[in-house]
Amino acid sequence: PGCRIAAMVYGFMSAPFISLLMPTRGRPELAERFIASVLTHSSHLAHVEVVIYVDDDDTGSHHIASELVAVKRIIGPRINMGACTKVCLEAARGDIIVLANDDMVIRTTGWDTKLAELHAGIPDGIYLAYANDLFKDSSVCTFPILSRATCKMLGEPFPAAYRGAFIDTHLMDIFRRLQHAGFDRVRYLKEVVFEHLHHRTGKAP
Repeated sequence: PGCRIAAMVYGFMSAPFISLLMPTRGRPELAERFIASVLTHSSHLAHVEVVIYVDDDDTGSHHIASELVAVKRIIGPRINMGACTKVCLEAARGDIIVLANDDMVIRTTGWDTKLAELHAGIPDGIYLAYANDLFKDSSVCTFPILSRATCKMLGEPFPAAYRGAFIDTHLMDIFRRLQHAGFDRVRYLKEVVFEHLHHRTGKAP
C-alpha cells in the first residue's frame, strides 16, 4: 500500500512540496551540515526547499546556499525565534512545513517520500506529525511537521511571542487537547529520524 501511495504522490498526482524552516545564528557550519543531510537523504530534491533566517549582523552566515537544493535565505534584523520562524513561514511555498534547527541532521533516506505518504493519507490535511529525534522520542514534537492547511487553520502556528524554546510544546498542547476531545491528529514517525545533536545528549559542546 505504501508503494502505491508513493506512486500516486510522485507519479499521477502532483507531488507535495516540502519547506524546511531553519532560523540560524552564528553557526554556519551546523546549517551547512543540515543542508548536506537534506542532499544526502532526500528522494526528490526538486520538491524540497530550505528556508533560513539569518541576522543582518551575522555576516559569517550570509553565504549559506546550495546548488543542488533550493535555499531561500532571508537576512533581517535580530528577532526572537517565534518571529523569525513566522517570517520563514511567510516566505515558504511548501504544502508540508517542517520546523527545523541547525543542530538537526536528517538520517533517514526517503524521509520526504514518507512525509508525502503521510500527507496523502489524511484527506483534510489537518495533522501534527513529528520524527524520532533520538532524544525526546515520542514525548515532544521537537521538529513539528504541519500541513499548509493546518498552518492556515491555526492562524499563527509559530507564535511570535516565543523568544526561543517551547514552540514545539505549544503545538503539542493544542493537538493533545484535540486527542482528549476525540480527534486524534498526532502522527509520530518513529522510523523517520531527524537527529537532534543537542549538547544535553553529549553530541555537541
